[in-house]
Parts: sequence; C-alpha cells; structure tokens
Amino acid sequence: MSGAELPDFHIPHAEKIEWMIETNGWALEAVTPRSDLDPPVPAHAYTIGLPAAVGFPEIALYGLTPAAANGLLSMVVDALRGGTDITIGDELIGLLDNGLRCRFVPVVAEEAAARFPTAVAWYRGELPDVVQLLYPDRNGFMPYETGFDQRMRLAQPVVGTPLMSARPVLVFDGDCGFCTTSAGLADRWLRIPTVAPWQRLDLEALGLDEQRCAEALQWVGVDGEVLSAERAVIAALRHRGGPFIVPALVLAAVRPLAGVTYRFIARNRHRLPGGTPACRR
Repeated sequence: MSGAELPDFHIPHAEKIEWMIETNGWALEAVTPRSDLDPPVPAHAYTIGLPAAVGFPEIALYGLTPAAANGLLSMVVDALRGGTDITIGDELIGLLDNGLRCRFVPVVAEEAAARFPTAVAWYRGELPDVVQLLYPDRNGFMPYETGFDQRMRLAQPVVGTPLMSARPVLVFDGDCGFCTTSAGLADRWLRIPTVAPWQRLDLEALGLDEQRCAEALQWVGVDGEVLSAERAVIAALRHRGGPFIVPALVLAAVRPLAGVTYRFIARNRHRLPGGTPACRR
C-alpha cells in the first residue's frame, strides 16, 4: 500500500528488555565498543533475568560480537536448563567446543554496578550476583594466565575475580618435557590438590613470578608459604605422608646435598627421559 504509514517499531529500551524476558526467559544487553573513552570500553554483553530463569547469576561476556555472544550465552542457558552443574570459579571442559576451557568468575558488586547500568536499572538498584564468562585465546591460554595473547587483553579484560587455585599448589615449568613428565607422576602419586604449569596460573595471586618459576619447582602451601627447588620436593612428599614421609625426612636431613642434587638435575634435565631442548634454561 503506497503512502501507508509503517508501524513504529521504536519502543522504550526497558520494554524491549521486558519483551525478551517474556519471550525467552532472559534478555541480552549488548554494548558497543567505545574507543573514545578513557579507558576504552571493549565490546561486551550481559544477561538480564537469569536468576529467575535458571537460578544462576547474571553473566557478562567480553570480546565477542552481539551475535556470537548471544549464541554462546544461549548455549550456556540451555545447558543450565538441561541440568548441567556449573560451579563458579572452577575451570570447565566440555561446555565449549573442541575441548576448550572456560571459567565463570564472580564480579565484585561495585564493579558490576558501574559496568552494567541497564541491569541495575532493571533490578531497581538491587543488582543480583554477576559472573564473568572467561574463555581462552587461540593458543588455549585464559585471560588471567601468563601466556595469554597480549593483543586480546583489551578485548577481554578480566573484570571478575579468578578464585585462587586449590592449595597447596605444585608449580612446574610447562615448557619443559622432563618437568611435565615429573609433575604428572607427582600428580598421580602425591595427591596434591593443584599441580599445574606456571604458564597457566595467576602467578601474582600465588605470590610468584615468571623468573622464579622458570628457575625451579615451586610449592605454595595452604598458608601461602612459598618453597622452591628441593624444599618444594620435600614439602610435596610431606603433604602426601604415609610411605613418602621417609624420603621427605631423609631429604630434609641432608638438605644441602639434596640442593646440590636438585641443581644438577635441573641443569641437565634436557638430557633426561622426557627432556627436550626447551628444558635448557
């Protein structure tokens, strides 16, 4: 019909949010990037309505287009509706394609209120808990890990708080084949809560740095005490107890000799079974 007036599809934003919640049970608020601000605001999206829909905190997601964010978050919501148990703070494998890891980390209330105004308005200032969904870069590193692609840090900032790895933690050099093989044996025999390469840990949160981890094995105790080299080995054996307490006591009694032996092995680890050229430090 020529000359006929088209319907006015421009409706208040709050009504759009309400319509999405009535239709899907939850709404998606997509935010376009703002490079003109200081600091710049990366593209991101967040949900509104998840606590009522699936009993889960609202989810914020950075670094994806609105369509990609909607697809990923819809998959998460479907998984929750299907009974998938998602523990906040734990790394998950199986939720994303190709066996990629992901992690839901809590966002501090004050930070959430400042970053997600539409949700604040919808809840009339009583914003429920919010978590950030973190996903890895193309090389499999998470945003809080040392190896994460630096070019992606602005696109996917960590606004949530990655929970501390379960302690104690045995930290090894993931670039060294011999170290990785040895750590695998320790993980199997010593039942340490967390055995992980330093390249995949939040070192600052553990009180460590790259140089220290590249030089020697590290042990972070339940109380936060950090031990290196042969001291880390002794601590790991003591933690296991049982038949391993004897070698722990022996090594402690001859610790100077144990230190010399550890340093000799460390210098020659590239020559040992499982060693690679990358083991040279």
